[in-house]
Amino acid sequence: LDEKINHLPSSDIPATCFLGVAGMPGITAWLGIHKICKPRPGDTLLVSAATGAVGSVVGQIAKRLGCRVIGIAGSAKKCEYAKISLGFDECISHHDSNLGDTLSKVAPNGIDCLFENVGGSVFDSVLPHLNPFARIALCGLVSEDDFSQMHPVHLRGFLNKRLHLQAFIAFDYLNEWESIQAELISLILDKSLQYTESVSQGIESAPDAFIGMLNGHNLGKQLVKLF
Repeated sequence: LDEKINHLPSSDIPATCFLGVAGMPGITAWLGIHKICKPRPGDTLLVSAATGAVGSVVGQIAKRLGCRVIGIAGSAKKCEYAKISLGFDECISHHDSNLGDTLSKVAPNGIDCLFENVGGSVFDSVLPHLNPFARIALCGLVSEDDFSQMHPVHLRGFLNKRLHLQAFIAFDYLNEWESIQAELISLILDKSLQYTESVSQGIESAPDAFIGMLNGHNLGKQLVKLF
């Protein structure tokens, strides 16, 4: 049983970080960037759900690699946070009724890497803006959590642009977690990696916190403090 327990490393960062920025969400961001997107300096990378626990780390890692980073988030407040606090170059709301036109303005040279967390109509709006041979890291489909409303995928766009899409789950890379986590901890300690936690109080708040997370009310990792 002990072999299946992930012991937390000794560190000066807050313990809550191991549930977010230095835990599975942060490791997921690192893996999607380095294993699948593999951006080059000067590439344009777009990440959806940009201010969530995963997306916020994705954008910051991509900036460190020399990318131009564009986020898609759920509100003007979240977009402001992405640009001012996280250092994104641009951030737009998925509620934008002219999302495709806005993408043309913020990504005039197209998108080279997509870190996909949302799916659905947001992905449909992004697809025409992907450059030939763009890389897509498929991490999540939060718009399709209701399996009764599955969204069709239009494969013609993939064929025409020869896109590379790879879905992944962080637990496929457990043997690499320790080294990735050490890197994330180092970045947190030297203030190179910013994070925010949304914390609700008491076990009785858990249902509302969970529903709020699904509706995009949280900024960064959603946590419930039991006592």
